[in-house]
Amino acid sequence: MQKLVLALLLVTTGLFSNTYAQITPDYVNVKDYGAVADGAAWPVIAEENVYLNGAIPLEENSNELQKSYNSDFKIEETPEGVYIEFVMDEEIVKFKNRIVTTEILGKTSISKLPYVQPDNSAYYIDKDYSGKKRNKTNPVAGPFEIKESGKQKIKVW
Repeated sequence: MQKLVLALLLVTTGLFSNTYAQITPDYVNVKDYGAVADGAAWPVIAEENVYLNGAIPLEENSNELQKSYNSDFKIEETPEGVYIEFVMDEEIVKFKNRIVTTEILGKTSISKLPYVQPDNSAYYIDKDYSGKKRNKTNPVAGPFEIKESGKQKIKVW
């Protein structure tokens, strides 16, 4: 169950600035994510996403990167915590992105109200899942701010 939760965390943190991939069959298959969202009853807008190894983008997606490569993705459980290990491709690190904000998210389809935090303040997502500051001029797509390509090992919890 913990591996499924981790896989879902890595691929379903919203529709802006994310990375979608078919990880491995024993975790979760999100290859058809775009095809499922394309049939949604309400409009779905996605921008600045990375789709790996055959993941299908939304038809309405703009500024996307589609790529196939072996990320050598692994989940490692140790007494100190749960880690993910993978190889980050340079093209993903350099892919042009923006910090996600209330302005970028726009307004909801039904209420026509902006996406705001519970205290009604605007979203400005300048930290990643681990609390690290994101690059303000070009944050990396996905839940973790990664500054360079190559092998990565990140503590998830």
